[in-house]
Amino acid sequence: ATINPYTHRLIAEAAADRGVTPQQILDQAINTYITNATEASKAPPRI
Repeated sequence: ATINPYTHRLIAEAAADRGVTPQQILDQAINTYITNATEASKAPPRI
């Protein structure tokens, strides 16, 4: 997958602010997405 230049810059800035690598920012984002999706799947259906 490709990342557009704007998103690429946001990830680079977030990594620099936190003193981590861009890959670590992506990994955390993916983990957060999976966690949230998993929790949402456990919720009762909304009517």
